[in-house]
Amino acid sequence: MVGDHHAQLEGLVIRLSNGRLNIDQDPSDIYTSFNSRYLDSYAQGVMKADLFDLAALAGIGTEYSQNYQRFLGFRNIHLGSLVQAGFLNPHYDMSFCFRIENILSLPHLVCDPDVLMEMLFHGTDPKVKEIFKEKGKYSLGDEVLVRELDLKKATRVLTYTEDAGNKLETHPLLKGITRTDLSEIRKAAIESYFK
Repeated sequence: MVGDHHAQLEGLVIRLSNGRLNIDQDPSDIYTSFNSRYLDSYAQGVMKADLFDLAALAGIGTEYSQNYQRFLGFRNIHLGSLVQAGFLNPHYDMSFCFRIENILSLPHLVCDPDVLMEMLFHGTDPKVKEIFKEKGKYSLGDEVLVRELDLKKATRVLTYTEDAGNKLETHPLLKGITRTDLSEIRKAAIESYFK
């Protein structure tokens, strides 16, 4: 399965060549990813961060979980580039794409992802101005945190398994969103990355 693979959509080019993954995306797009088994739990197609269980973070590690609670206080929905959103996470089987201007119109926080990860994984206590940017100041590579996200406003959905595609196709509120199956290139990328 590992070899050269290529996928091109409007505003998104994914290349896997010689085991190297390169993703070029439109800087106006931002993604969030999750496992499709949760799709039906989002009433009216709206994700709400306060419905997430902080205990679910425990699988990542106790320190991460404690730091998340300590620094951010409550769960958030994370959006970022396709890679940041979890393209290589084998537990996620779909990614929703949104226009950044729509996301920035919601109550949000824009974070420096490197400082955020250092804070969550290592307990580093940064100054607020080092982690959070001014409202509305976003550039590709930043991570955006929101408390609520209407999945119906997605511009497209990328699916990575047949099951995820089927769930999306039969979801009464989301079946009209453009869907692209990227299971082949995603599987090859994971195999290449984790070998």
